[in-house]
Amino acid sequence: MQVATSWKINNITRINNNFSFLETQRRKIAQTYKSMNRPLALINSSKDPFLFKCLLWGVCLLTKAMVAVGQTESLPEAVVFTSLSGKTRVHTNQIGQLQVNVSPKDAHIFKRRGWVGYGDFGARGDGKTDDIDAIAATHAFANGQGLPVKADK
Repeated sequence: MQVATSWKINNITRINNNFSFLETQRRKIAQTYKSMNRPLALINSSKDPFLFKCLLWGVCLLTKAMVAVGQTESLPEAVVFTSLSGKTRVHTNQIGQLQVNVSPKDAHIFKRRGWVGYGDFGARGDGKTDDIDAIAATHAFANGQGLPVKADK
């Protein structure tokens, strides 16, 4: 849960920084045009709010696309794998690391089968249980082993 929250906060911070940067650039351009005694031909949000909203949504979507492309690698220090005998378990420790124990028997089954499912790491998918740790563990294990992830039916 802590990893997902941290990821969300980082993305929100990036988006806010992008908007701050864009606003700073807009002000610089406006100041430059003002000093040149020319009318500013940018979008006036008070006169044309629809066009301004469309532009703003476009920037948001572009920013999200760039963030999504940048999320191709997982942070190795955020997930700790162990291979102890017993049950395959997932939990978050006190410092926010996702700890995943994959029993050797289960690891062999996953590799032989050629894919992993969310249920293999404890996700229930009932809409009531918080499955974010199990989903993150499934993807981290699959990425480490080069296996695809399939949704449970």
